[in-house]
Amino acid sequence: MKESNGKPVGLLNEDPSPESRHIVNYLQCIGDFCRRYRNLQDENTRSRENFAKIVLQPYLGTVPARTTLERCEQGSAATNWGTVASYIYEMGAFPDLIKVLSQGQAPTLRIMQLIQKQQKDALSESKHRATSSLNGSDEKERLVRALRK
Repeated sequence: MKESNGKPVGLLNEDPSPESRHIVNYLQCIGDFCRRYRNLQDENTRSRENFAKIVLQPYLGTVPARTTLERCEQGSAATNWGTVASYIYEMGAFPDLIKVLSQGQAPTLRIMQLIQKQQKDALSESKHRATSSLNGSDEKERLVRALRK
């Protein structure tokens, strides 16, 4: 079914007011986060063309067109899922996204595998920081004692 303007009828084709909690506004918000992430890259990477070549090509296997990035950054519902997923992965947001989406559900084996790796890395990093902190404080105490003598 199509409206008189030729667009299919559906929520994703609506033009909601900016303050409404509408799916189009959420997509535009995600697109804006993608654009802001790209613009935070160094000057050699932040153009759409270079970001597509340097950052997104390894994920997609081909260099996406600048118009593809433009649609993604505008929050277009027609954006390829792979492009959006590549941005999300580059931003490091997948672990948090999975955590939010899986709330209230029994974890699947795949989620457990992903979380286990993440937890192992976080634990290792925490252990390293604690050890460094302890070693640093021992060194400081030794210096203070030497200065007092």
